[in-house]
Amino acid sequence: MSKIISVVTHIVPVDIGLIKPYKNNARINDHVVPALMKSIERFGFNQPVVLDPNYEIICGHTRVKAAMQLGMKSVPCVFANNLTQDEINAVCKNMYEKLGRTDPDT
Repeated sequence: MSKIISVVTHIVPVDIGLIKPYKNNARINDHVVPALMKSIERFGFNQPVVLDPNYEIICGHTRVKAAMQLGMKSVPCVFANNLTQDEINAVCKNMYEKLGRTDPDT
């Protein structure tokens, strides 16, 4: 049995005040926010934030931090409405292991 692969059909602007950080986010990455801010200023916000249906971040915490510091009112987002909590946890765990340092206490 093959699994159906989700395809993003549209990106929507979301008010930054509605976005909530993932409660188990273990990445320690504040040191890269200034560089990301410069990138967004130069190239634009080209990678959307991935949110669950409750506006909790699945992927994109650092982008949201940079956008907030830039004074942006909204950011481009996609909603991962089709993922179970276990799948969200797996996506986040994979991202943390591959892309960033994690807090050993979490």
